[in-house]
Amino acid sequence: GRSPMEHIELPRYIPKTEAHLFRDAMIAWHAGKNLAAVFYLRCFIEQFARRQTGLLKQRKTGDEIMDAYAEVLPKDKRSHLPSLKQWYDRLSEPIHAADEDAAEKLFDDARAEVEHHFELRQALRIAEQ
Repeated sequence: GRSPMEHIELPRYIPKTEAHLFRDAMIAWHAGKNLAAVFYLRCFIEQFARRQTGLLKQRKTGDEIMDAYAEVLPKDKRSHLPSLKQWYDRLSEPIHAADEDAAEKLFDDARAEVEHHFELRQALRIAEQ
């Protein structure tokens, strides 16, 4: 049989509703599946933004979703947070090109900045919708 996959503990500031996508990104990364890791991280960002904006079922582009997410952030705190839209766009590039090497080069920085966004959300006491 297969050996069980090691459980990956996530920081407390990662939203629980979408945490499975973040965890899958980390598992894919540790398994050497860089493109899958980037895909799961981008899905994590998108699904969180959809939930925060109420766009769960609407057919919207990534740009529309990420713009709507930026609008729900408090205006006085937006400039303090790493832009999820910027990272969503950057993560899209290796996905659309199916470029494993680009995914490998991007993932660590993207993951760190996405984590930082959520860490600051918690520190700035920005409530989830």
